[in-house]
Amino acid sequence: RTLGTARPFRSLAQGADDMSDGTPTKSQEVRLVSYPDGELSLDHFEVAVTELAEPEPGQVVVRNDWMSLGTVYRDQMQSSLDIPIPVFQLGQPMWGRTVGTVVKSASPDLAVGDLVEHFSGWRDHVVGYAGQFFKRDPELLPGSEYFLSNGPTAWRRPKTSRKLPRRAWRRGFAS
Repeated sequence: RTLGTARPFRSLAQGADDMSDGTPTKSQEVRLVSYPDGELSLDHFEVAVTELAEPEPGQVVVRNDWMSLGTVYRDQMQSSLDIPIPVFQLGQPMWGRTVGTVVKSASPDLAVGDLVEHFSGWRDHVVGYAGQFFKRDPELLPGSEYFLSNGPTAWRRPKTSRKLPRRAWRRGFAS
């Protein structure tokens, strides 16, 4: 099972406990349990099964379909950083840029079937207020390959590559 933009993210927590409309009552989420000192391994993570609440007025349930998996996430698995982004907190769900589909709605702003972008990745499903999700046009985002992004990685590269000779920048080696 791969989390990332190359393959869809699918739930392993769905099953007999689904709500009457087929929406799951449980979700899986990935948590960092220790900050790596050296090589990263599966021992640094846990997958927790959590209860998925019925959406309150103004909330939606979103099934996460694709998640952007960038190299900056490895940096965020440290206890502190020298770049202006937050680190993952131990024992808390990890997060990241994600595209998903609204599967249940108690909000006039988003309907079942809407494609949305948000930052509650590293989990199968998420319940949240409609304002934390950004509706996207499925024709402009027809597949995971259209969702690739390296924003934080692109920012970090010039910061950590200041020692490269000027000619390397001209040739594009630092891009």
